[in-house]
Amino acid sequence: MAPTQRVVLAIVGFIGGVLAASVLAGLVVAATGWELSVPASIGSELGRTVRQVGQATARLLALHFDNPGAMMAAFAPDADIEATIADLIAIDQVGDSMAADLVGFFANETNRAAVEDLLAQLSVIPPERPSEDSPVSGKTIVFTGTLSSMSRAEAKARAEGLGAKVSGSVSAKTDYLVAGADAGSKARKAAELGVTVLAEEEWLALISD
Repeated sequence: MAPTQRVVLAIVGFIGGVLAASVLAGLVVAATGWELSVPASIGSELGRTVRQVGQATARLLALHFDNPGAMMAAFAPDADIEATIADLIAIDQVGDSMAADLVGFFANETNRAAVEDLLAQLSVIPPERPSEDSPVSGKTIVFTGTLSSMSRAEAKARAEGLGAKVSGSVSAKTDYLVAGADAGSKARKAAELGVTVLAEEEWLALISD
């Protein structure tokens, strides 16, 4: 293996669970298309994670902090941790328990040293801000079935880039269900709840307006 390898990630956020190729000590380095220069020597650090923080919350945190330096400053040993917690709780979908887990992770000297070491070796491109004026901005979208023009991950990333929230389940709060081939139970539930169901072609037409 070469000393470094270029990896283009199609994931979202820079804090979260481990995804195969590249993490900041288990804090997912993210936003669709972030590029990382990943030294082979950091493989031993790929197992650290933050409890309760998955891809969706990771993206919210990445957008909130804007860059890893700001994140590290917020959790620094000499930072005002009460202010950091209040700041975290003010983020949509981040509550007291999750804020406590984040603070606890960075309070661990081993975790913090691992993150600092990785940051010294990685080149991180900040996430793009989601659109605020797209046809689906602020809408909750669920994808189901097999899409022909893109993968589910690509569809999710595109929707989030347009300011939509992507959910894994259908509820009364769902605005659109995008149904590909073999949509199954989610399509039936959407029909029962009166949720607007879009075929893939209709979805593509909507977001291209």
